[in-house]
Amino acid sequence: MKIQYTLKFSEYSPVSYKSSYLYDKFEQINSFIDKNFRDELAGILLKPHKKLDEVTFRSEDDKEFHLIDQFEEAIQKKLLIKYNAAIHYVERKCKSLQQSSDIDHMQWAGMLEKTFNMNHNIVLSDGENLRIVWGWFFDQKESYVLPLEEFSGSLLIDENDSDVEPDEQEKEETHTDYIPKNDLDSEDDNESGKDIPEEPNLENISVRKPTGEINQSKAPVKNKKNWFIIFLDWLERFFKKFWWLLLLIAGMLLMLFMLNDCEGSKTVQAKDMEISELNRVYKEIMPPAPRKRRKPVKPEDIIDDDESYSKIVGNVVNIVPKKKSDDFKLFAVDLKNQFKDPKYSIVYYDDETRRLQFEFPTEERGGMKENIRTKLSDYDLLIWDESIFNFERTMNDPCFKDPDKSWHFDEIGIEKAWDITTGESSVVIAVIDDGFDLNHVELKGKVYKPYNVINDNTTISCSNKLTHGTHVAGLAIANGNNGVGITGIAPRCRLMPIQAGSEMGFTSTDIIDGILYAIKNEADVINMSLGKSFKAIGGYNPEDLKNLVPKFGKDEALFWEEIYKMADDNNVTMVLAGGNDNVIIGLDPLTRSDRVIRVMAIGKNEKKSNFSNYFYEIPDNGSGVSAPGESIFSCVPANEYAFMKGTSMACPIVSGCIGLIKSIKPDITNKEIMKLLKKTSKKMGDKCEAPLIQIDEILEKLTK
Repeated sequence: MKIQYTLKFSEYSPVSYKSSYLYDKFEQINSFIDKNFRDELAGILLKPHKKLDEVTFRSEDDKEFHLIDQFEEAIQKKLLIKYNAAIHYVERKCKSLQQSSDIDHMQWAGMLEKTFNMNHNIVLSDGENLRIVWGWFFDQKESYVLPLEEFSGSLLIDENDSDVEPDEQEKEETHTDYIPKNDLDSEDDNESGKDIPEEPNLENISVRKPTGEINQSKAPVKNKKNWFIIFLDWLERFFKKFWWLLLLIAGMLLMLFMLNDCEGSKTVQAKDMEISELNRVYKEIMPPAPRKRRKPVKPEDIIDDDESYSKIVGNVVNIVPKKKSDDFKLFAVDLKNQFKDPKYSIVYYDDETRRLQFEFPTEERGGMKENIRTKLSDYDLLIWDESIFNFERTMNDPCFKDPDKSWHFDEIGIEKAWDITTGESSVVIAVIDDGFDLNHVELKGKVYKPYNVINDNTTISCSNKLTHGTHVAGLAIANGNNGVGITGIAPRCRLMPIQAGSEMGFTSTDIIDGILYAIKNEADVINMSLGKSFKAIGGYNPEDLKNLVPKFGKDEALFWEEIYKMADDNNVTMVLAGGNDNVIIGLDPLTRSDRVIRVMAIGKNEKKSNFSNYFYEIPDNGSGVSAPGESIFSCVPANEYAFMKGTSMACPIVSGCIGLIKSIKPDITNKEIMKLLKKTSKKMGDKCEAPLIQIDEILEKLTK
């Protein structure tokens, strides 16, 4: 099919019929025309195809059709005559249908009148044939309508009414938009008291043709006013005399209407809609499938948020109904019903976590969260911004040289641990990061179920700017005993590389999708060396930072808690980098939960690295630990190696240790792992410094 015309919902309003839009009934209308109308009207209606906020109109043939005002004046006149003749033909058919006692016929009259209403049409042509864009309010009638006498010689006549000619009264009038009584958009007034069917029946329908002869010699009676003209004269005299009274009554009625509208104009709630209508609306307003992006985040949409002291996407928010009893479909429809303008849209959803993303103009962001809560007061909602997580957690110092490339192994007691296990291939460590060089000699043979979140496929890539993921993965699971480079903490465990970032960074949605993928595909450990940057408030004293935590990110933290619970319920251990801004861990809502292991970085002196975030109070359940994070040597793309520093490096060292633990005891719970970390980790000097992980002592306890 060939696209002939395109319009946007923001430009025109669709015409409704009964409980749905007229354009949804194309197949029924087109079939009716083919069965019951002359061949000249076959294919005259272009087929509408709606996609997001755009509608394309398509033809079956490959001809090019253009607006008729693009043709020469003589051709325009010929096309207008043909169009007016077609409309006149349809109107006559509709009047015939309306005279029928068959309810289906009456329904078709109403539907066809709206379809071929000149104000609902845009006329296209190839210079000979007509095609109609229809079903929207275009208000083009004045540019299309002709007096009857100009096209009376081109009228379309069926076989059994071939003698029909327009009578004198028709010649004095132009054809009008006839709207039958039962075609009101509001509730229908059905005099018979019977229910009018929602869709007219196409089967066995026969159109009543106009019959009989018109006496052309009969002249209209002149100089004699009929009752209607007399009534109009009386009405004119009445208005002249009592205009002030009518004006007063009209004003009072208007005030009453406005008061009633203010009190009773509530939007229909989704729970009160018919199931079929609810499903139709839900399908129309939602993206095509769960976790499918309509469009990527644009750099120009990223802004600095003064409330959360971090970068966010300025034109979207995430929303989740708190109560599990709230139906997600009803919630989504109620949300869009309250924000009908096309500038508001649902651009992303995940029916598993019951989360959706709501897009709006950036300039409305200030009051948007409160506006949503006010308009959807029947729901208890979590609403938070789409955060940008970045590479600030990685501190890459390529010029830094240190001959001792294995000091981090000694700090955690890895040699004794390897006497017990170097890992098992049944244990999978998922790394959510920016990219991976899966052809690197240290990662070959290690890969299990790779996933690219952004492209929704299994193609993993890297570049000279995306080196972080390769370095992190190597620290956890790099091949051992291969005669080159380095060895990972758990060299026999496997890697699930999840590419969720780009040079721009990560979004909350990218990370959540990566976590859900890892859980569903049975990863044992998830490593996340990423997070928000809080450099702008670095240097605050711990007490001030602690008081700042409750002031922002509450809804976001509650949602992360739900995600972490999903991981915990599936016995997946999550390990998070603590951050590199020298602020307290937990300022970032991502790191507020004690269901996950949060990692600080230390240097060779076994002191907190000056860049590392720290704990205001050491978690009592063992969910906070330290690991080496300075001058850490690992692989980077193109079979190269480099030193890096940051909690990004400390994090996979701990993830590798968890891989060794699960290699010994696959069914161990996260609570049990944290208890072991609390009992065996080496205490540090400062009260804000988490204890240093000692993997040899943990494995010895597990094997006794």
